[in-house]
Amino acid sequence: MLKTILLLDGSSTMNATVDYLPTRLLALKPQLQQYIRTYLDLSPLSQLGTVVMRDTCAHVLTPLTNSATQLTEALELRYFLPGGSGAMSLESGLRTAFSQLVELRKKKALSGGGSGGGALQIVLFTASVSLVDGGDVRSIVEILRRSRIRVDVVHLVGAVFALQQLAEQTGGQHFCPINYEHLRQIVSKLPYEVSSSSDVDRKNISGDHKKKRPRDDNSELENEDHLVPIGFPQLAEALEHQGKKSYLLCPRCKLPLQSIPCVCPLCSLLVTSLPFIHMSYIWRNRLVPPVIYGNKLTATTASDEHEHSIEAQPVEVPAPAGRLIKCSLCDIDLLADGEGGAARRHLSYSRCSACKQPRCDDCSEIVSSCLGLCPSCIS
Repeated sequence: MLKTILLLDGSSTMNATVDYLPTRLLALKPQLQQYIRTYLDLSPLSQLGTVVMRDTCAHVLTPLTNSATQLTEALELRYFLPGGSGAMSLESGLRTAFSQLVELRKKKALSGGGSGGGALQIVLFTASVSLVDGGDVRSIVEILRRSRIRVDVVHLVGAVFALQQLAEQTGGQHFCPINYEHLRQIVSKLPYEVSSSSDVDRKNISGDHKKKRPRDDNSELENEDHLVPIGFPQLAEALEHQGKKSYLLCPRCKLPLQSIPCVCPLCSLLVTSLPFIHMSYIWRNRLVPPVIYGNKLTATTASDEHEHSIEAQPVEVPAPAGRLIKCSLCDIDLLADGEGGAARRHLSYSRCSACKQPRCDDCSEIVSSCLGLCPSCIS
């Protein structure tokens, strides 16, 4: 699972009008809204929170949540509407964001991917060129590095050495947009950077799960994977004067829920449904089983950008005697009986690696590009 904190600069420098119109703060508004929508669409089970730094303090606008509506409303009422004031304290902002990402009461949560084998990240948007910190900011940067929390920095004005070092030491990137269009391009790519970095880490873990990952000499914490408890909501009906109204219940504590996916406010159980699990863990990564073709083995991936094919030996697809082979989805003839009872191939086709059901190339293309799951076995 991905967990990301948007760390926002709420100082008076965001009210400037010299480079972004009408102000730097309002120029950032549509970009943050687009980032929230894209981030949660890429992985619905991922959690996103917001922290604002103003008046040398850090305030939590929204804790980690899956609701885009809650995030956008909190930003509108408590960030864009009041405007910027005071100075920015980077140390206070990073410590507050760190406390939102990990459970400080549990030592295991401080290890890399301590949120259940996921990725922890902070995305900092700022325009300040000076920092007002009560302590040494390098101490919290070292904690972030040891905890393997990546920090990406988007600085609207220019490069600042302290922010460059923050991004480099935590494995993140430092961006300095030169105009509004460049800012839009940078923010549009940030959610994909978060998703791809998590996929690479997940691939490294799954590919060598029997070996212990090397331990950092400067780290006192071990990196371990943990299972994430997930529940499926129960449908209930409530009697009203005008009719019946259906609502969802948490399967553990029976608390009514407004929407899914969400974290139950009472028992902290992640409540979701199968499509959201599919989109988060299968559709956006390389966990889909490979599809066996007649002359090649094609690995089905999260997107067309990662799709690749590996040439292999031709695979003989046996045809049952005295029986036609049809596509399991569109029912088109794939093999027919030829002269002398020999099977004669009509169309090229493939088989699901799980249920072995045949399907034509057109249906296979639809499954790989749109569905991501085999409709025959839901695998």
